[in-house]
Amino acid sequence: MAYSRNPRLTGKVGVCFGLPMLALWILRCYEIDSWTTLTSIISYASLAFIIGFGLYHWVFCRRVVTCSVTLGDFRHSMYLRFGRRYLPVGLAAVMVVYPLVPVLLTLIDNGFGGFTAAAFMHNFDATAWMLVLMAYRVVDSYIDYTDYYRSPESSREKLDWY
Repeated sequence: MAYSRNPRLTGKVGVCFGLPMLALWILRCYEIDSWTTLTSIISYASLAFIIGFGLYHWVFCRRVVTCSVTLGDFRHSMYLRFGRRYLPVGLAAVMVVYPLVPVLLTLIDNGFGGFTAAAFMHNFDATAWMLVLMAYRVVDSYIDYTDYYRSPESSREKLDWY
């Protein structure tokens, strides 16, 4: 479904999510001294995009934007089930699911016999940028569904995907 909305809330979310994540990421890079690794560069680029996109929508974009949401998928059913609790439940699910990615990568690389804490921490550090993007996706989908249900029915239109 496509609907029209004011872009300022999306911009605020991008800036208010991106700046604290950038501060945490700078602290992380300072702690492990990894300023120029590929993971850090990808993370800085994605956070710069999130913040820049948010600033554009919050400050400069004055027109109504058309957004689309997919009704009936997993995120939508979780939003309908949990309502306002979707955000903390979704972020908690990201925190639970995310460590499984480095575990799987470590098992694929080294097998069960080579699963060590050092190998796990290496893969955890290498895929840490995914945590930022997964958390942003939860916050962004919450805003999308909230705005969709707040929008008047006249601004919604059904999209034909076939």
